[in-house]
Amino acid sequence: MKTRSKHPLSVSLLYVHAVAALALLAVPGALLAQWTPLVNQAPGNVQTLLLLSDGTVMAIQSSAASNVWYRLTPDAHGSYSSKDAQWTTRAPMVSTRRFFTSAVMADGRVLVAGAEYGTGWNTAEVYDSRNDYAGGPNPWTAAPIPGGLITSNNNPQPPQFSNTAGFSDSIGMILPNKSVLIAPVYPVPTGFSSNGTVIYNPGTNTWTAGPVAQNSQNEVSWVKLADSTILVIDKGGVTSERYYPATNTWVSDNTPPAGNLYSGNGAEIGAGLLLPDGRGFFIGATGQTALYTPNGTAFGTWVQGPAVPNDPSGNPQGGVDAPAAMMVNGRILCAVSRSPYGASNTTVFNPPTRFYEYNYAPNGGIGSFSAALNTPSGGVENYPCYVSNMLTLPDGNVLYSNSTTQLYTYSPTTGPIAGGAPVITSLSTNGDASYHLGGTNFNGISAGSAYGDDAQSDSNYPLVQLTDSSGNLSYGRTFNWSSTGVQTGALSVSTEFTLPFAAFRGGGASYSLVLVTNGFASNPLSISGPIWVDFNFNSFFHTGSFDLPFNSFASAISNVPVGGAVIFKGYNGPISDPETVASLSKPMTLLSTGGEVTIGK
Repeated sequence: MKTRSKHPLSVSLLYVHAVAALALLAVPGALLAQWTPLVNQAPGNVQTLLLLSDGTVMAIQSSAASNVWYRLTPDAHGSYSSKDAQWTTRAPMVSTRRFFTSAVMADGRVLVAGAEYGTGWNTAEVYDSRNDYAGGPNPWTAAPIPGGLITSNNNPQPPQFSNTAGFSDSIGMILPNKSVLIAPVYPVPTGFSSNGTVIYNPGTNTWTAGPVAQNSQNEVSWVKLADSTILVIDKGGVTSERYYPATNTWVSDNTPPAGNLYSGNGAEIGAGLLLPDGRGFFIGATGQTALYTPNGTAFGTWVQGPAVPNDPSGNPQGGVDAPAAMMVNGRILCAVSRSPYGASNTTVFNPPTRFYEYNYAPNGGIGSFSAALNTPSGGVENYPCYVSNMLTLPDGNVLYSNSTTQLYTYSPTTGPIAGGAPVITSLSTNGDASYHLGGTNFNGISAGSAYGDDAQSDSNYPLVQLTDSSGNLSYGRTFNWSSTGVQTGALSVSTEFTLPFAAFRGGGASYSLVLVTNGFASNPLSISGPIWVDFNFNSFFHTGSFDLPFNSFASAISNVPVGGAVIFKGYNGPISDPETVASLSKPMTLLSTGGEVTIGK
């Protein structure tokens, strides 16, 4: 916490398409690292960015505190920066917030909790994008917090100052059981401890007290390791610990390397990320970095990493509340600014912001930072790094915001490293117009982008892209991911997904399906959109699409592709088709929508 001034008929015939694994290999360099400004600016200044499971971006207006959210939808080729990528406004939250806990949950909904600024300091809400349409139900619902879990004796202050109770700018992360673990800045003390945590259960919309951490979790960054434990350098920098989901406990770990990563004033630290080789990497506000090698349930090993390069005047730079993002090439894009300086480090947040890539060295090496990169604007980024945010996109680029309306994407210089690609091994229908994908490596090599206590934008979950014969790309909506981990390797994992709206208007057209996670793409496989049947349809044109359905079951059988779906349009009462169909000539799924449908006599 800091004080700062900052702006039913359902017959299913299973059709399984098994495919061979196809690993993506590293592509030697040739792509020019570059910043690309989004052609269309956001409707308002934005900072915190979230990637939803339908491929759209959710961005909050970055006023002192706001309840306004925007939607960025990629164009028909998956680009977030072109003139055809569109900004729209989402339904507003109930409470206003700036710097808060955020998580895209395994069911595809979004949890937001607390706020350092705004009216939502002791509240939480859940957003469901499926309800965000004109005339629909409110997509925002309360997640009521029972008394006794967080400190509620807020000391009212003018809007420009921080709140002093509740969640404030808390850190949070999804657990293997799909709950969300949060460390409130002001938990209710347990005994003599103020290091309590809380856990949100999205299935029951309830909160419970979580385990007490060994030390303060205020201002920290958490890193999810490959075994789904959570690693942290505690506030103050002299202790570290890990959260073990299997036992729901925090356990002290080895002492971090010499050189405190937290600033002396404000106790700031930069992002923490998981490296491709399974180590944790932390960027300090002081310019120091640290690397952690896990050792099962035993204590891990810490070593000091390379220092962040000094600025052109020789002053130390660091992640003074700053974003970073893991890219598909295994390198980390970092935003930094001058480390706190002056008497007792009173000048905490300093412009300008500069950018570097950290290139890790496998086999225990400490790695190195690049020379300073060109900037998004091409000139001086005259703002401290805390106002910025990053988001790892499904196309492999990084989306960057700096609390203005102009956003940018950053393209890595090289292609995906080996071993990061998802592998699809099965595709089946669920009998309700949704689908099930099984395979391996659906969760990527890291959580994606990171910031710390003020913003969480983890995106280590599968998305589904469908491309039609004309090259038009659209996203389905994934949900019920079996894993919320990282670097899941050969572990069998799965996700459910629904088709995008375009597929319901295509008359059974064929699509190429690819599963993507943080820029890593699976092998493609073929899937067909559904055929539509309406027995009361009288038009001369019968195409089987949503707009022009067939009016007989026989037509549907003749036109549905192998393994496809036939959806019958039902009404208030049963509708009968007098034709007789002796047998189904191919695997297909039969569904009805809008009511019961009777086929035959």
